[in-house]
Amino acid sequence: MTATGYAFKDLLTHTSGITTYQTLGKLVSTDSSGTYVYANANYGLLGLIIKDVSKMSHEEYVPDHIFSPLGMKSSAASLEQSRKHGLIDGYRNDFGIPVAGEPDYPGAITKGSWTNVPAGYLSSSASDMGKYLQM
Repeated sequence: MTATGYAFKDLLTHTSGITTYQTLGKLVSTDSSGTYVYANANYGLLGLIIKDVSKMSHEEYVPDHIFSPLGMKSSAASLEQSRKHGLIDGYRNDFGIPVAGEPDYPGAITKGSWTNVPAGYLSSSASDMGKYLQM
């Protein structure tokens, strides 16, 4: 268990008891501990734990400790690195019309934030994802 009372495995598998609409800074105990309930706050909390323990940001830690050991050379954990690897604009639906635009990346993890970089803002190539799946 961590100091927060959550086991890392529970945060990684969304079984911590944190529920979908909870935000960092406003986490409350629920009856859903041990049951899968998707919540971005699980990964936001993990990102904060990584930063506190390793003294590295999530964006620095993931490439150094996950991507590099697996040989994932076309993967990134930040918008800047994703762009260096060739990230292209995505599309939004604007009243039924697809409109190209830059990807939205959240800022720093703050109290009350619902979305955060550790909750899914990674980019990767198909080849690198194959390496990850083999791991």
